[in-house]
Amino acid sequence: MQLKFSSLVTLAVSLATISGAFAVPIEEADKKGLDALFKKNGKLYFGAAIRSGELTKDELAIAEHELGSVTPEHLLKWDATEATPGAFSFDGADKVVAWAIEGGKLIHGQTLGEY
Repeated sequence: MQLKFSSLVTLAVSLATISGAFAVPIEEADKKGLDALFKKNGKLYFGAAIRSGELTKDELAIAEHELGSVTPEHLLKWDATEATPGAFSFDGADKVVAWAIEGGKLIHGQTLGEY
């Protein structure tokens, strides 16, 4: 089962509200975003792994509002950076990083290789 990004954000807000993780009205969550609420409650950030070119404009707007950190999902893995032996490309990850820098987001890397 694959959930859309917007569904995951809605689920995260719902779970946080139900569990009492945040002592703020849901209207404040809508206005300020999840990252602001996490920081208000002593956390460093709220983030997600994303892929360039796979999010719609609406999903990018949600990510801009809700996230404080992004990870280029699988875009720094060996098969993504060296699809052809000897030919390296970081284009996908570069797009995510550029978007994150432009929006003032933290950036987390990804493992280059796994065993």
